[in-house]
Amino acid sequence: SYNTTGSTTECRYMCDTNYNWNGTSCVAATRTYTCAAKPQSNETVYNTVSQYTQTWNGSAWSPVDDPTTEYNATGSTTACRYTCNTNYNWNGSSCVAATRTFTCAAKPASGTVWNTVSSYGQTWNGSAWSPADTTTTYNATGSTTECRYTCATNYTWNGAICAANTQTGTCTGLPANAEWNTVSTITQTWNGSAWAPTTAGAYNATPSTTECRFKCSAGSSWNGSACVAAYCGDGVSGNSTIPAFTETFEAGNPGYEDMGDWSRVTDRKHGGSYAIKSDTNYDDQTVTTTFIKYTDGTICFWYAGYTESFDKLYVYVDGSEKFSYGGDRQTWTQQCITVTAGYRTVEFSYTKDSSWSTGWDAFYVDDIQFYNAMTEQCDGGSTTCTGLGFDCGSGVSCGSDCVWRAGESGCHDDGGCGC
Repeated sequence: SYNTTGSTTECRYMCDTNYNWNGTSCVAATRTYTCAAKPQSNETVYNTVSQYTQTWNGSAWSPVDDPTTEYNATGSTTACRYTCNTNYNWNGSSCVAATRTFTCAAKPASGTVWNTVSSYGQTWNGSAWSPADTTTTYNATGSTTECRYTCATNYTWNGAICAANTQTGTCTGLPANAEWNTVSTITQTWNGSAWAPTTAGAYNATPSTTECRFKCSAGSSWNGSACVAAYCGDGVSGNSTIPAFTETFEAGNPGYEDMGDWSRVTDRKHGGSYAIKSDTNYDDQTVTTTFIKYTDGTICFWYAGYTESFDKLYVYVDGSEKFSYGGDRQTWTQQCITVTAGYRTVEFSYTKDSSWSTGWDAFYVDDIQFYNAMTEQCDGGSTTCTGLGFDCGSGVSCGSDCVWRAGESGCHDDGGCGC
């Protein structure tokens, strides 16, 4: 029978080493095996136990002793293992604090820039992430460990937001024959990429105090790309003045004149450097020069001469005598004659009688004015006369100086020369 007290006179048994009596039989003993200390007390944890129960298998304790506590990421309840604690990572030899990137919450979209980073690195310190999580706030001092923003270029903090800056811009690009409509400086606001509105001037007939607009100056008109000075043929009736036309002979013999027996000279002249003079002629002879030129109804000219009273200067218009003079007129004198408006043939003649010669025996003529300055009448693009001008007959069209008359095929500015 079972009895722990030995006897040499009775048959007794007892449990062998590492077995224990359970009241009815001897069963294998058990014990608790405590693992050796793990390294890095804070950075590591046992995986899964710091001790485990062993049972005698008849020859050894099972599971066996594990005298070396080692790193192993696979958990066990029968071996001494450790792994890295939360927020620590195995680097091959030890558990080191984990790191992560903290991304800042969005900053206001308009007018701001990060100051200095939109995210930053954090390291676990055993109880928290360092540097700590932060909210996104305005701060003019830069930081690489907090979520800060500041105002972008051309924005200013007003206590609540980054507001767009403003500036005074000077308008540019005013073309010829134009003026600002209405201001030459404007207030500009930064729009994130440029100052607006632009200071580049643009044509606009509607006045503005907030945009750089120009309009054409008085006497000019917009042709779609530029302000052009009013001129004969610009398409706008009555906006320009056709200058008076005066033949001065300064540019040479005019193309609309038949010089005949007169010459361009410099010895005597009313203005400038040149006049025309009747050539030498003899008794009972006439020397003539002829002009065909448009006139508005009055022709004025300056003349001088010194002859006997019977040797005379004659002026004819379309064959009809309009003026004559003979004698001593050495001082330049202006004479005006009235004619029918239109293209007229004007003839200056010096005629001698049958005897005698006195003084210069010649006449000079200069500065012949065929018409005064006038306002253009037919720049509207019409091709027939409608109650304008001098002749409203059929086939009348706009003349070369933009005044309606017969005999011309189109409206163009020929400088008043009638060609």
